[in-house]
Amino acid sequence: KMGSSETLVGSTIDGWFVNNNGDLELLEIKSSDSNYMSSAIAEYNKNGNFLSSKYFFKYYVQAQMQLACTGLEYCNLFFLIDAAPINCKIKRDEALISKVFEFVNKCELEIINLKKDIYSNYREEYLMAHNFNEDTFIKLVEDLVERSDFYSSGVEFDWAREFIEYVDCADLEIKDNQSAENLAL
Repeated sequence: KMGSSETLVGSTIDGWFVNNNGDLELLEIKSSDSNYMSSAIAEYNKNGNFLSSKYFFKYYVQAQMQLACTGLEYCNLFFLIDAAPINCKIKRDEALISKVFEFVNKCELEIINLKKDIYSNYREEYLMAHNFNEDTFIKLVEDLVERSDFYSSGVEFDWAREFIEYVDCADLEIKDNQSAENLAL
């Protein structure tokens, strides 16, 4: 629950601490023996570019969802890479959090609509499939999903355009060829 509203997004946090100003901050601990994260972390700490690595991006999104669930302003992604500690202080990003919640809410609504469809319009088929044939039931659900507006809009959704529109609101700069190559990984 966030504020007065229910949400499908949840998180478990590794810890939190009180900073020197007396404010709470989250702590998320990651461990890796791969050096690809070192350059992504350095890039983020240098200029805030959370897109320098698809692997770092997933941790960034995780941190944002933890911030959303706790209401806090900062999450410290603390990496242990070959036993060397590196910290990234992630500031809450309301625009990204809103995009994630928008998508989650669309998924939730679609699940509710499919459930209603199965129980009302296809009750006979559902009961028969549920009691007698699992494959028939699976096929029924697949057909309903594929006919749904949500599925169609997802297939037709211009993911690249949406992503670029989101990125346009952030100041990201690729300074060298290695950083550009990391984006392709």
